[in-house]
Amino acid sequence: MKRAYLISLFLVFTFTLSAQKGGNRIDDNYLKKNNTKGKVKKVSEYRCSKPNESKTNRRLLSSHIFSMSGDILEQEFFNDSGGNTRKEIYNYDTKGNFVSRYTYWFYVDFKMCFKDSVLSYDNRGNVTAYVAYEGDSITNKITMEFDNLGNIIEHVNYELPKDTIRYKYTYLNKGKTILCQSFRMKHTSLYDNKSRLIEYSVFDLSAKEITSHYKYLYDKKGNLIEEKNLMNLKNIERWQYSNYDKNGKLVKTGIH
Repeated sequence: MKRAYLISLFLVFTFTLSAQKGGNRIDDNYLKKNNTKGKVKKVSEYRCSKPNESKTNRRLLSSHIFSMSGDILEQEFFNDSGGNTRKEIYNYDTKGNFVSRYTYWFYVDFKMCFKDSVLSYDNRGNVTAYVAYEGDSITNKITMEFDNLGNIIEHVNYELPKDTIRYKYTYLNKGKTILCQSFRMKHTSLYDNKSRLIEYSVFDLSAKEITSHYKYLYDKKGNLIEEKNLMNLKNIERWQYSNYDKNGKLVKTGIH
């Protein structure tokens, strides 16, 4: 039973590995995540104060350029004044596997360039080594080990120059519950009978408390329609919802 593990890169290249299902690719397919149908070359996102607002009153938030297979090639993000704040350029090998991403951050009087790249894949297509750069210096490296079924059993995060965090994975309830634990935190992912993530929580082992807790709801067609983020199992911090038409196309999303 093979499971997929996606790596997400946040800001200054702090890596997190989250247990997800449905392929072991870097989490870059914007079209699939947003259930967009057809061969789309570019998507632009705008902020509007009301539905069907004229283009002159809309504010451009981001633009996304795609390959014919739906993989992201380039992304740009803008501030409220229309200025460019970040640009990302993606590269793939001949098999369509993610190879590297260059991220440019634009500030008032200078810009910074970061790079994150995959060093190696195993014969199943699982990412086994991943590295991040700030300029020419390596700032972070992750290595991963998988069992014979393709399940990840360990990943090691080398937060250079000297900090190392080792994560161990445990599978319970026929794979419907996945535990990922380091000496600091324990992550728990729960799945339903259709291998959809329905609950995710993080437990701080030092403080002995849950620091974040997410719940997910799907419609009859399997579309994610609601995500709730509960703080300490008591207070709903925010929730978002999505609506789809009869063809499965995303038509509305919101955050509260």
